[in-house]
Amino acid sequence: MSIINKIGNILLLQKLKRGKRKREMFDLDGAKTIGVLFTADSIDSYNTIVSFANSLSQKDKKVLCIGYVENKKQFEMFAEQSGFRFFSDKHCNWYGKPKSQSVDYFIDKDFDILMDVSLRDKNTINYIVGLSKAKYKVG
Repeated sequence: MSIINKIGNILLLQKLKRGKRKREMFDLDGAKTIGVLFTADSIDSYNTIVSFANSLSQKDKKVLCIGYVENKKQFEMFAEQSGFRFFSDKHCNWYGKPKSQSVDYFIDKDFDILMDVSLRDKNTINYIVGLSKAKYKVG
């Protein structure tokens, strides 16, 4: 682990100690609002998330998705897709804290369930999941 990651983890832990959220258990049937955090590595992974989000929406769930992309080319490719928000390292400070209005909105949203399907151990992802106001976190 690099020194930058260690600093980011320390700062995140300090914020987590100060933050409070209402915790509650939900299953998919009982949840009304669902946040999905994912990594957009390819168009296939994006399409999988789109299908998943559409299936939840068809069950009268309000779904908000935000995706992490690693480079400018991916960001430009996915930014044209409607209905989803994306961010990259360009939208983060030197230790991984996101500096994006879309990410801030996602963190502050009081989801019934937050699903982290990013499969990444990255300060930026950990920051979003850790500080999210979601009542129930999965992933």
